[in-house]
Amino acid sequence: MRCRRAFTLTELLVVMGIMAVLAVLSAMAVKSVSEDVKLAGATNQIMTFLGNARAEAIRKNRCVLVVFRAWPLADSRQVTYATAAEWTGRFRVIAGAAGGGLDVVNEPYLPSPTLESIELPAGIKVAAPRSDFAQAGRYITQPEFSNTLSGVMERGRMFGILFAADGTLATRNPAAPTANAGYASAYVDWDRPFGDTNFEQDVGTTSDGARFFVYDEVDDEPSIQYAQSLVVFSDADCREQYDESQWRGIGAPEDRMRADQSEFITQNGNRIEFNRYTGVAQLVER
Repeated sequence: MRCRRAFTLTELLVVMGIMAVLAVLSAMAVKSVSEDVKLAGATNQIMTFLGNARAEAIRKNRCVLVVFRAWPLADSRQVTYATAAEWTGRFRVIAGAAGGGLDVVNEPYLPSPTLESIELPAGIKVAAPRSDFAQAGRYITQPEFSNTLSGVMERGRMFGILFAADGTLATRNPAAPTANAGYASAYVDWDRPFGDTNFEQDVGTTSDGARFFVYDEVDDEPSIQYAQSLVVFSDADCREQYDESQWRGIGAPEDRMRADQSEFITQNGNRIEFNRYTGVAQLVER
């Protein structure tokens, strides 16, 4: 009788090693597909919401602003909400606040009572190109509140898509006064019920010169940059690729965060643009 040759220990170890590598590769592939599906789903959510907000602006014949607000959950996760806010029909002129004798025109918005906010999947955020202070090529997005150490945290920015009363994309409120105006400063008054006229912009505990623009606390009501395009991206994947501990604080940490995020967003995000004549949102192929 011929004896059957058994596997050697070395051969078994090689086979087990190959199986382990294949298992890791399969898990990575599944995770990648899962993240892609989540990103695609969030992008579709936002596209639909933008269409609804545009229709609301036309129906009510008033400016509607779509903003993206970060919100922490009880289990240490954080989500982003897309919210439609309606212009209150009022302006608050702050004389001389823009410097050089020019005024700041404050535009209060209130969350829409008829269009419900939508919650994006955890780990998904929305960004927009930064258009102030010669920041070409840089993106701004929501902060991650958990990335805090000894009171030093990330600094985000708030931006919004402004639909005029005819549904077109606007970069300023058409009704805003222009005489002696240095710049317009729109914000959403989160803690006022719709119809309340006692507006007050809450800038949190930040005390430096950028306090009206910094977004680093949950209840902040920062001044909003009007955007002309959006990018939906996986913030969770971005943080796996870069060292988020280097993003806390102002100055160099904030510059590094913007550079890292902008590189990732440019390469991996889903870009949404708007028809210049109609304001209809359009997904741009990568």
